[in-house]
Amino acid sequence: MFENFGQKIRALREQKGISLNKFAKSLNVSPSYLSTLETGQRTKVDLSFLQKIEKELKIVSSELNTSPQGKFNDFRSRIEKVLHNLAIIERSNPKAANYWLTILEEGLQLYHQADSPLKNSQEYH
Repeated sequence: MFENFGQKIRALREQKGISLNKFAKSLNVSPSYLSTLETGQRTKVDLSFLQKIEKELKIVSSELNTSPQGKFNDFRSRIEKVLHNLAIIERSNPKAANYWLTILEEGLQLYHQADSPLKNSQEYH
């Protein structure tokens, strides 16, 4: 499914301060089942169970990405969540999605115009 899926779930759960028992209860599974998932002893889960995990941790599947050091990347998680939400908004209300995207672009442009590390960088487009 995902590489190191269980480890990523455990890291997210622990970073959010949720105990194994409490998380298992919220998912309606036994702590031992969740532990086997987190330790990699169980590697396959149903899509419906994955959706429960996403809902309980308030994440989207793409947030299961980690940094090269193996730690959950909160900044990347926030960016992914914004992208996900903008895509949803764009389908139902393109004008609203365009408004939010324009606000973000204008903010980045203002930052770029100020004395910033991006001013002479090729990273900003």
